[in-house]
Amino acid sequence: MSIAHEYAVVPYVDGGRTRAGADCWGLVRMVLLEQYGVPWLAEWGDIFDGEHERIHGAFESSRNKFHQVETPEAGDVVCVFNAEGLCAHVGVVIPGDTSHVVMHTRPGAGVSTLPLQRFSRSYEHRIEYWRYAYD
Repeated sequence: MSIAHEYAVVPYVDGGRTRAGADCWGLVRMVLLEQYGVPWLAEWGDIFDGEHERIHGAFESSRNKFHQVETPEAGDVVCVFNAEGLCAHVGVVIPGDTSHVVMHTRPGAGVSTLPLQRFSRSYEHRIEYWRYAYD
């Protein structure tokens, strides 16, 4: 079973952190722990969709656990920045059928995957890739 197929049934729930429902950060946390062995990252279950300043603050508080990379690999976190330069959405890079894809979740759409290039073109602003810095 592919990683994408395993998480496809997780519905979008704002502030969710489980398979019963997850937002973008909840999905990233689950996938990193369950598929890549990354220890539980910060919770932030009290930050909701649209609270971009709080989302960005959460991103900044965990950034020391990651290093930025130019060429994404499976298990890397994708951070989408908005026009104000705030990290407003996250996803995770996973293996696809022929190349890596980005898996993410958002209101009204649930979990979906897009090829890296297509994901990048679907957002107007900066996208960065971050890899967990294993000790």
